[in-house]
Amino acid sequence: MKIYKNKLLITIALILIYALILRVYALGSSPLWFDETISSLASQKIAEKGFPIFDSGFFYSRALVFHYLQAFFILLFGSTDFVVRLASVLFGLGTVVLAFFIGKEFNKSTGVIAALFTCFLFLEVVYSRQARFYQAFQFFFFLTLYLLYKSKTSKKYAYIASVSLIVLVQTQIAGLVLVPFFIWMFFREHKDWKLFIIPLLVGIYFGLSFLSIGTTSTGSVYAEEYTSQIFNGLRAFALISLIGMPFAYKMNKRMFNLMLLPSLIMFVGLFFVKVFALRYAYFVTLSIIIFIAVTFSYLYRNNKIIGIAILTLAIIYPSNIFFDTNYLTVVKPQAISSYSATEPVIDYKSLSESTKTLIMNNTLVTLSSPGVEWYLKKPDYIIPFSLNGLESGYALYNGADIYTGAEVWSNQTKNFIFLEDFFGYSKLGPNQRAPLEAMKKDCLLLEESDTLNVYKCSI
Repeated sequence: MKIYKNKLLITIALILIYALILRVYALGSSPLWFDETISSLASQKIAEKGFPIFDSGFFYSRALVFHYLQAFFILLFGSTDFVVRLASVLFGLGTVVLAFFIGKEFNKSTGVIAALFTCFLFLEVVYSRQARFYQAFQFFFFLTLYLLYKSKTSKKYAYIASVSLIVLVQTQIAGLVLVPFFIWMFFREHKDWKLFIIPLLVGIYFGLSFLSIGTTSTGSVYAEEYTSQIFNGLRAFALISLIGMPFAYKMNKRMFNLMLLPSLIMFVGLFFVKVFALRYAYFVTLSIIIFIAVTFSYLYRNNKIIGIAILTLAIIYPSNIFFDTNYLTVVKPQAISSYSATEPVIDYKSLSESTKTLIMNNTLVTLSSPGVEWYLKKPDYIIPFSLNGLESGYALYNGADIYTGAEVWSNQTKNFIFLEDFFGYSKLGPNQRAPLEAMKKDCLLLEESDTLNVYKCSI
């Protein structure tokens, strides 16, 4: 038994080491995408002031645990792209361990196989390399479910699960979907009124600011988009998980229900959220991984040699060893950054030194702002646009840019540098583009790329 336990610990340790290599390799080589720069600025402000307060005076209250961890790494190692992504790396490794413990509730081989797939699956690797809190959300979502599962045996787990629920919902308010599961399971299994306090308070407090719901027609469109994109990111793995579901139900009905029902409810709920983004839905992959692991565990228990051979083929064949793009697993360490089209990258890093010098020494007008401050300097003026195309999507606070405190541009100066990024420009309506195009007639194009144009203007 001791030899077996040592082998199991060594196996998990080796999986974690390889997962770490995949997640830190060339971690800082790709520029941050838009939301990553927001989180990086918030963490930088924590490192400077102790609180995530932007220069506009706005308190950025989202995902405080994640951003304070980011700030901790900034204090240790400085403000670089590599450093601000380390927090997600840590949560990615935690998810590998968590997958093992969840899988182990079915059997030990399921736990090991779940850890393997979490280590290598492309979607898990890419979101573990972002300076944004989506990997943290997945970790806390399933940690909360795991602790809720364990709460049947001890009230200690019930209280810890409730604390995890607070962190989860504060990280991403969609975690509220778990509150009814807390109420139901605590009522059935404990009937202790003290256990209900935290879940009820979380539900009431955070429920007041729950995500706005879209129309049914919007939902029907997003149902197709989310389903097709998740399936494209998993393909055969999604089908294999369906095979594992009956076995998982038979092996551990309680854990099966906790893996399936909350994930399914939240996934369907995303169909009706007004803003579409794959990063909101990818978290369900951990449930899929668990059911995949159950399938392979069944093969392994029936024939170890065939089971290991098929498992090895399933991880290695659809990997980046054999495919340059559109691969499902990451076996060869590779620089991987933003995955979805809804994660816009504005490449300030590749600007020439001469252009950067001009920007630093002149008045600066820009569309997008957080990346400008992160890579270059605080802009003087911004031309506002709606981030999500909704009326509520304008990032202003007290009439100024919410992230940097820059004033709204209204021809305050005649000589300036203008940064026109493709993301910001794509969000402008026709009535906003017309005066911008008129202004650019008096500007000289200094540098252009796929994501950014730099103009020197005298008007």
